[in-house]
Amino acid sequence: MASQPQPQWLESEDVSSESDWHDPHRRLQHQVEVQSRQIEQVLSRHQVPAGVSGGSIRPHWVSFDLVSQLSGSWDRLRRKTGELTGEIATALGVPEVRLERQNGSLRLAVKRYEPHPVDLLDLLDLVPEVRDLSLALGLDHQGHPVMLNLDQTDLHNILVAGISGAGKSSLMRSIAVSLALTCRQSLAQMAVIGLGSAPSGITTRPNPLYPVNYLPHLLFPVATELDEAMEALAYLVEEVNYRADNNIASPALVILIDDADMLLRRVGGAVADQLAALLHAPAEAGARVIIGASNPGLPDLAHMLQHNVDLRLVGRVADEGSAQAASGRERSYAQYLEGKGDFIAVSAAGIEPFHAAYIDDYDLHLTLT
Repeated sequence: MASQPQPQWLESEDVSSESDWHDPHRRLQHQVEVQSRQIEQVLSRHQVPAGVSGGSIRPHWVSFDLVSQLSGSWDRLRRKTGELTGEIATALGVPEVRLERQNGSLRLAVKRYEPHPVDLLDLLDLVPEVRDLSLALGLDHQGHPVMLNLDQTDLHNILVAGISGAGKSSLMRSIAVSLALTCRQSLAQMAVIGLGSAPSGITTRPNPLYPVNYLPHLLFPVATELDEAMEALAYLVEEVNYRADNNIASPALVILIDDADMLLRRVGGAVADQLAALLHAPAEAGARVIIGASNPGLPDLAHMLQHNVDLRLVGRVADEGSAQAASGRERSYAQYLEGKGDFIAVSAAGIEPFHAAYIDDYDLHLTLT
């Protein structure tokens, strides 16, 4: 008997184009403007009557000049330096903030993150024509864009796996943004569930998926709390059943569920039944489920994924056993990946390494303004 051809969902585009759609200088300028407002908000909360007058960009730092009409402002600022710089660093999501004096003036020096190897907006510029329901995942080792085409009848469910620092949630965020930037709402709707810390306070680390709230393709706000996740799952099961019963396959319904293993640990049976129902959704429903998990080897989840996942996007995992659970095969060597966006795509066709695309809060905000 002749062997069946293996499905090819991933495509590597050997194309390039010059485009000023996303000017890097404009993006950096926009980031500085947003950070200036964030700094002023922190100063205002601490009743420091000072403002920000522009910023100068250095290779690893951005310096913001502080101005005030009140002479006592500087004494108050210096007394609260440790508290203020720590709070500003948290508000900006940067590793370090320093208060510096130069030529009699005070400046805030904000540490810049090193540029991510694969910027999503730059990546999309390399592919001038993106087909409907296709996603930009990243770059392969030859520097070619890796695209994922969701508009295929044999591709239904996708696993994104990786421990903290692997880039799992960032990749899921890029998937959501990539789809929204390249696909009309009439062709795709999204639902996003991701447990974690919603940005309810300045001392809380924001959930990486929370900013996709502003994408117009969402059926409902990103569910970041347990009760919201349970309500969203119940709704999605009903919606998928309704679509299947009525043969409603368009617009495609792309469901992103991050931290599925956390959901199962916290709730158990009810969530397991709902996740299974979504993973078993018939093709007539037009649903695509993308599940994120730090521990895909969790027994309930592993059993659920074993025969219901068509493509696995695997970042760095803890050990050899976790690598096998995440990739669904022996000797994937995912435990040796570098992290920070280093991934492999595992399907029946084989293993393809790629570096995941990334979009930061400032670029995401810029695309929506």
